[in-house]
Amino acid sequence: MKHGDGKKWYLNAHNYSKELARKKKIDNYDHLDWLYRLDLVNLGLKSSLTRPVLNQFIKYYTSNIRAGQVVPFDDLGEILEIAENMRFFECICEKMTHGSGKNICLMLGPKSDRMNRIGKQKSEIVSKDDVINKLRELNDRGMIHSLWTYGVPFIGAICTCDDKSCLGILPHKKLRDYGVNQLMSKSEYLYSINEKRCSGCGLCSERCMFDAIEFNEQGKARIIRENCVGCGSCVLVCNRNAISRDERNSIPDFKGKW
Repeated sequence: MKHGDGKKWYLNAHNYSKELARKKKIDNYDHLDWLYRLDLVNLGLKSSLTRPVLNQFIKYYTSNIRAGQVVPFDDLGEILEIAENMRFFECICEKMTHGSGKNICLMLGPKSDRMNRIGKQKSEIVSKDDVINKLRELNDRGMIHSLWTYGVPFIGAICTCDDKSCLGILPHKKLRDYGVNQLMSKSEYLYSINEKRCSGCGLCSERCMFDAIEFNEQGKARIIRENCVGCGSCVLVCNRNAISRDERNSIPDFKGKW
């Protein structure tokens, strides 16, 4: 993936195409969720000797095979103008962590067609208006969105998850404590809070899944940019319009840091 290289990589129509799906042989990726099920900490990530090896392996895996990137709701409209044959399927993360899952995992294009053909669950194609309305409802409930590839850079799914069940978010948060940040890329954006507008209500901190908001001595909220994944969830609950975003690559200290 080439983040922030001119036009965003996920706004390139070719990355959703049947041609790329055939080239990447997406049929081979039906069972590649295993990495997100592993407890890598107990496998040896705590060891300073094994950590570099696992770090390099995860970096290779997510750069070439199964990559995810957080995408704020505001960008989904443009993506849905490109994607075709959209269907909602049962969330595999919720099924694995809670025994059953809601139909909130959005499969796109060739991946959607294949899931409908080979999977136990069948699903009808959903209109773009219905998709955006459902994603908006989930977004309003505090869930965040991420894109996932099946052979980089072919995009086959938009996941909508929270930190109670997501097999992308949970390992990402855990691995961050051990210096591994490649499991799921942060979004193309970074957020900041205007202290003069902030009321100190704390709603943004309650909504944030990534421990990216703290408070100063005056009780004003501040975003810890090192932790911010750029999901934009905090913006939804701010009644003072105090939160704004910038392109990640426009900020020197965070350019290229995903």
